Parts: sequence; structure tokens; C-alpha cells
Amino acid sequence: MSATELAASWLRRFHAGEDLPDGLAFRSALGEANLDYSADSLERIDHLLRRIRQQSAPEFRAFLQQVPNRNFVFLLCFYIGTAVARYRLQAVRWFYRDELRGVLSAAEIAALPAHYSSSIICTFWERGRCAGHFRPLAILLELLFETPGERGVLAAASEAMQRSAQLPLLRPPASGAAMSTSAADARTSALYRLGSLAGAHFAMCCRMSLEAGAPAEPLLALEAQDGARIILDGAAAGGGDPLAACRARLGAADAKQRAGVLAYPGVLNLPRFRCDALLLEAHSYDPPARAVIGVPYRAAHLPGGFALHQARVLESSGRREDLALLEAGFFAGIDSFMPPGLWAASFADENEPENLAMRVRQQAAALEQKAANDGNRTASPDSDPHPLADIRLADLDIAVLVAALPPADFAYPKMRLPEWMPRDPLMAAFVAMPALLRQGRVVWGHVVEADRALHKHGDQGAAGEVIYDPAGRASAQELQDAAARARVLRAELVQPVAAVASEGGLTLAGHADDPSPRPMGLSVPESISHCGLQFTSVYFERRHLPGGKLGAGLLPVLVSEDHPGCVMVLPARWWPDALLDLWRGPEREEARKAWEKTWAALAQPRAAADQQALDARRDAVSAYVADGAPEDHIAIMLATGHPGFEPDCQPAPLEWEWGLDLELRDLARLHLAEVERARARGQAPDWAQARRAHALMRIVLMIGLHRLKQAAARGLDAAQFALQPDDIRHVALGLVAGCEQSAYALARLLCDLWQSGAAYRSNMAPDSRAIFTLFAQFLDLPAPPLPAGPKAAKLEALLQGERWCQLEAADLKPLLEAACTEHTEQVPAGEFCGLPIALVLMLKLREKLGLENPALSHPLLAATLAPWPQPMNVDLALDRLLRSMLERMQGQGYDEAKIMQLPAGLGRVQNAQPVQAAPVQAGTATSTTSAAAESAVDKEVDAAAAAPRRSRLPPAVQAAAFVLWVLFLVWLFGPY
Repeated sequence: MSATELAASWLRRFHAGEDLPDGLAFRSALGEANLDYSADSLERIDHLLRRIRQQSAPEFRAFLQQVPNRNFVFLLCFYIGTAVARYRLQAVRWFYRDELRGVLSAAEIAALPAHYSSSIICTFWERGRCAGHFRPLAILLELLFETPGERGVLAAASEAMQRSAQLPLLRPPASGAAMSTSAADARTSALYRLGSLAGAHFAMCCRMSLEAGAPAEPLLALEAQDGARIILDGAAAGGGDPLAACRARLGAADAKQRAGVLAYPGVLNLPRFRCDALLLEAHSYDPPARAVIGVPYRAAHLPGGFALHQARVLESSGRREDLALLEAGFFAGIDSFMPPGLWAASFADENEPENLAMRVRQQAAALEQKAANDGNRTASPDSDPHPLADIRLADLDIAVLVAALPPADFAYPKMRLPEWMPRDPLMAAFVAMPALLRQGRVVWGHVVEADRALHKHGDQGAAGEVIYDPAGRASAQELQDAAARARVLRAELVQPVAAVASEGGLTLAGHADDPSPRPMGLSVPESISHCGLQFTSVYFERRHLPGGKLGAGLLPVLVSEDHPGCVMVLPARWWPDALLDLWRGPEREEARKAWEKTWAALAQPRAAADQQALDARRDAVSAYVADGAPEDHIAIMLATGHPGFEPDCQPAPLEWEWGLDLELRDLARLHLAEVERARARGQAPDWAQARRAHALMRIVLMIGLHRLKQAAARGLDAAQFALQPDDIRHVALGLVAGCEQSAYALARLLCDLWQSGAAYRSNMAPDSRAIFTLFAQFLDLPAPPLPAGPKAAKLEALLQGERWCQLEAADLKPLLEAACTEHTEQVPAGEFCGLPIALVLMLKLREKLGLENPALSHPLLAATLAPWPQPMNVDLALDRLLRSMLERMQGQGYDEAKIMQLPAGLGRVQNAQPVQAAPVQAGTATSTTSAAAESAVDKEVDAAAAAPRRSRLPPAVQAAAFVLWVLFLVWLFGPY
């Protein structure tokens, strides 16, 4: 077992109350020390060790000869290193001294004393690289066996954590206090003004972004000699890197400017936790003065919401006594920005117990997430030694998995042969492929080297090298450690192959992109690993990799004793979920950052380009209303092959089939964007825009379904007219926006269409899968046979066992919050990126079931959705222009009732009718087709919507209702 696994295992067992091998001394005292991974716990360890020293004066050799005592020392060593790593938000790895080659530099290793205190070293890792090391064992031995000094565990750990414990604090002056102007000279006035400018700029950044949960961006404030102020962002300050541009502009003093303040996001290592902070670099040009202020804050998405903590002066060019002037000006500046009262309303004591407990949990979670993103995850004390330790690859039977594939996917597990491969030694892996897929075993492997192109999206596969255990005994952690050493010593591995190639005059690579020798099945020397590992070349088939590119280095590979040295990557369809999460971590983090930028952009007013696009789409609709589809337009459509019609096909396409749906789809997208903008600004949804988007997409769906139904009669390939399954998101949008009967009817229709094998295109987003399932559950429909597709684990967890409607609000809240975060990682841009419509649909359906919905803090759903709009007819969502368009379509053969009647073989339910919402008030113009169909199906839809209300109530609610009913019967009939 490696030192890292040993440390994680011991900490896990200690926190679980289990015994360590051969016992643990001072267990009860350790329990009293409350080892909760906070900075305070390190101080409690100090007190414990000093008390042991004072009471028993242990002697080094005699104390450590007792195994329980030795376990006590090493357990504390592991705990201290892990606590420091959590504070630094870095992964921790432990190494015995003789394992440090390739981890620390030769100079760092030489600097370690040849003493018991250096027998095990704690290292911190960031992005797969060692970012520092620490010797907690040394300070433990010093406190127990040497003359104890002032330096203890907390002091030693603080150096590794780089805490800001001694920085001057800025506190709001007492009520009514102000700077004395009688003694103010130019210098003191400048300090006060500089503080005031910094405070006002800080308040503006909070009000504009941090309070609403938006990320802070570098922002520069410049104050002229006359007091006028201008605000510049990175682009206005000079482009390029925003922070560098703003900092350069701040340092370039202008005779017209007297001061400037740059605000940008950062991090402060507070005495008890690590925290987000807004950093303020303040410069006064005349007279010269400088100060750097850091204001830690709690982000809006965290429990408790947005809060400000005690401000710190990180740097100052003035004297200590001058800070009072800076302080007074800073808080006066905060209150000068309208509306005033930011500090009074938002300040929270950073040492408040609930906040501290939350911060400790946050640091542990952040460490785990960062380590996962780095492909370098290490176990927490509450988990197994490695996040993949429980995975049993030996249980995967490749022959059974391949045999279970549907006929359409028979080619999926096979590697596609590139043109250069027949001349390459790696061709042996292709020869072995049938045997690997028929009788191969699945073992852990780890990438050592790979073509750079594999780290980006592309079409062609490429070669690389992996290290693996042909016996399948090596753990994921051991493979990971061995791969790191193999990467450093790769030249020693391939040198024998190069020598053989040179002597034989062979070109082993065989293609221009990789002229290096091709190692195949080399034994790994003991300098890298003692586990009997092998090092070989492998071909990475892109469709076998998650997302089509390399992510984390650890991966399962297929091996066979009949073909030694030949391996094949197990296709990702059969990878364990935990491994898929590890691989997709970096991509999810990139997507989350992209979503944050999109969310911030959505909060801005509608861009001119969007307005122009909206005007252009409406102009196109106006042209259709006036003239229909022009002949030249139809000619262009035929020439470009859209939408799949052929000249003179019969029945001839109707005029509204020639591209009108494209214009309406774009219009729906633009109206949806307005709904998302309102959410990004923290407002309730713009339900009118949502209804219009739904009404437009309803027509788009009708046009698409009409084409699909007519394809066979026209002799055309129906696959060209397959529907987009993601359009069901607009059906969900219609339901939450009040077009309930329209949404119910469309949901039934779209679920029924899954009974046909050719009604839909194959691609489907995870939230669309969830919406199909939700509608099926709520309307008591058979579950549609949805195809395999991308997974959204948090969203699917809400659907399992119908948790979305079975859990109480308090229990549902963390699941919804997690699903919101998952949404930001999977939908960073495009439609519904700012509106998680599957989750909104869940909340709407819970409301219809009479269930309480939780209050959420995630920016996506923090702003209230209530009050939900009242049911209304879908046609009322159309404005005058769109109603005119609909009237022209009806005059040209558009009939929703006929379109929704599915022919045999296209769906499960026949003669489904279009359904609208509640009856329209007298005097309101509606479409003839919708109005006529509405009354015929009101009863059917009401019954369908009522049935799930009875069956979906939680068991506790059903039991309470039954008791009340029995009591009512007793009261009614008891006296008689």
C-alpha cells in the first residue's frame, strides 16, 4: 500500500471509530480535540501535545517503540497534512523519503535532514504538479520530545497555508464619527479621498455583480482633479488581458487624474479558512500614496447568501496611524454609492459558527472537485483511499456486453483502421481486436504519452502509450503513481526499442506524424514499479473515448494472454460512472466558466444584433402574410435541398412548408432569450414571452409532423423529416407558462411518437430525456423507449423512484441545487442555458400536485417562479401579425386536428386531438381549428391531468387524507 493510501485509510478508519492496526494511544483525547479539519483544530492539537509533554515527558525511543504511540504520531501527521491541503485547496500525496526522486528537486531532497522526522513527507499537488511540500512529522516530534518553544502545530501549518492572520483590519467608524478637517493637510486629505474612491468603487462592484451572484470582472475607476470619475473595463483600458490592461492604465499617471482604484477578484487566506475576496489596488498620484485592500466575501450561491467579511489592508505606503484616515474614507465611500447601507446590510462575522462549519465543508468539497478536475484525485478521510477503489473491472464481461448491442451498434466497439496502420507495429493490436472483444479481460491502464491532437476534439484517432497490469492486480492509485514515474523515465523505457530499430534498419512508427520507435509489451523496471506492469503502444479510437478526446489519464483496457502486449481501450459506453465523472471533470469546469460568462451577458439589455434578428424574422413573417412563399424562394430551397423535397413531388408541398418553420424557430429562440434575460437579472420569468415562444414552436412542430406524415405518400425518405426530440423543452415551457392543455396534448403526442422507430433524430439532450420521462410519469403514459444518450446523473437522480414528487421540500432542495450546478456544466450556452426547463417543469408539476416547493439559492432558480400564470388558450399568446400568419396558413390547408391524427405505425395512440387551455373569453379572436378542437377534448385532458394528482401524492399525505375521510364518516353517521 502506498503512503497516500495508508494515510487516507487511517484517517477514514479513525473518523469511522474503527481501530488502527495494533491500537491507537490517546484516542479519547483525540476525540475531545474535535479533528474537524479547521484551523482551530490545529491549535487544539498544540494544546494536546504540550499537555502530554508536561504530564509524562516522553522519551523519543521508548515512546515510539510502542506501536499505539507510533500510530498516534503518524495519525496526527496525516491529519495535519490533510488539513493544510484542504486549506490550500490542493490535493495531498504522501511519500516515503526514498520515493521522492522525480517529485521534489535534487536540491529539495538534499535539504531534508537524514532523520526520522523526514521519513514521510507531505506534498501538495495542483494541476498534476507538485506545488510544495511540508513535514508535519517534524513539528510533532519537536513538541513531544524537545524543549517546546513558541512555534507549534498551528504556527508551522500557518506558514504552509500562508494565512493572513496579522493584517490590519478596517472597521466601520462609530456612528457619527468623521475625519477632523481642521488638522487635515494635503496628504491626509488625499488618503481620505483615496479611501472614499476605493469604498465607492467597491460598493459599485458589489451592487452590480456580487450581490446578484455574478462573477466580478477587473474594473478600473479613475478620478480627475475636479472629482469627476470614469469607469473602465479591460477592453476600454486597452484590451488583451483585462487585469493587465487595467493595471497598466492604473500605473500610467495622467496629469488630469488625481487617483485611481482597480477592483478584481481574488482569494484571501483568512486565519480560519480560505475565502473569495474582492481586491482593491488604490493609487493617489498627487500627493503619491498607495494601498491594497482585500474584502473577503461569501458568494451568493453559498448557504446564507451574499455576505461581506472584515476588510484587510494587504499593502500600504503610509504609516500605521494613517490607516484611520483610509478606514474612514473607505466606509464613507461605501455609503456614498446608492443605495447606501451596503455594509450594514451585508456584513457577517466570518467566525460565526455556522459560517465556519460551512467553510470547512466548502474547502473539502472544493479540494475534491479540483483534484478530480486535475485527474489527480485523492481520497478524503470520509471516503475510500481512491475514488475508484470500489470499482471491480473484473466484473465486466466484454463478450456479454458486445452481444447485447443492438444491430445498429454492431460496429461501435471496433477500431477503424487508419491508412498508415498496416505499416506500423501497432497493427498487431488490430489483428488481436476480435480476440480482445471476444475473450479479453478488463484491467486498469494509464496514459503515459499520447498524440497532442487527442486532447482536442477531432475526427481521426491517434497512437499513444499506456502502462498497465496484465494480471489485473494493480489498483487505480498504483497505476496513477507508476504512470507519473514512467513519464519521467520514458527515455529509459523506449531506448532498447530504438536501439533494435537502429540495428535492424527498421522504421517502427510507419507514418509521418510519429517517427519515434513503437514500444510493444515492454516490462516496466522496478525503478518505476514493483507490480509487474507493462508498457505498450495503443491506438485511441475517438468514439471509444468520453467526449471523443483524452481527459484523465486513468482508463480501462482490454488484454488477453493469447496476445501479450496488445491492448485496446474499453469503449466508453461501458465505463463505470465514477470514471466517466473523473474524465469529464475538466470539461465540466470549462463549461461552468463559459456558463458564468453567458449568465453575466444575459443580465445585460438586449443586444442590437438580437433586435435586428428579431426585426428580420418578423419582416419574413410579414412577407409571408402578404405574398406567401415566393417562387424564387422555393427555387432556392429546392436547390439547397431543404427541407428534403424533390421537384414535382406529389402531393405538392403546401406554401407554409417552404421554410416558414425556420423563421418561426428563430423567433421562438429570440423570445426565449428574453425569458432567460429576466432570470439572469433576478426577476420572475417573462411569462408572456415564454407563451409566445411555446406557441411558435407548436406551429413548428405541426409543420414538421405534417412533413413526416406525408413523406411516404410523396415517395421521400422519412428520415429526412425526423423531428428534433429537444423540441419537447418548448412543450414544457408552454406548460409552466400557462398553456396547459396545449402542452398536455403535445406531450402525449410526442411521447406516443417514440413508438415509431423513425419519428425522431437520434441526438437528445439530457434535459429532454428528463422531460419525456416527467410527462410520462405525470400523465400516466407508458415510458417512451428513449435511446441511449449523454447522462445527467443529478437530474436522473431526481427521476429515480419519482423523487421529484415523493420527497418533502427540505429533502428535495439539495438534489435540485446539485442538478442546477450540473446544468451549468452541461448547458453553458444555447437555448435554455439560463432556464433549466426540466427542473422548472418539476416545480410546476409539484405545484399542481399541491406539494410545497423549496426555496433555492442557486442563481438559476434563486429568483422566485411564483406566482405561476393562470391557464390560458395558446392562441392568445400570438400577436396580430402571427395571428394573421396563422389565418393564411389555415387558408392554405393548415389543420392541426388532422395533423395530430397519427397514421398506423407512426405512434401508439390514434386520432389524438389538439388540446388548448381553458375556454376563451367572448370576443377574443382565436384560430378556427384550435377553437373547434378544444371543446372536444377538454374532458379527456382534465381527466388525464387529474389522475396523476391522485396517484402522485406522497404516502404521508395519502395516509392523512384517509384518516380525515374516516373521521368524516364517523361524524356523519355516528349519531344515527
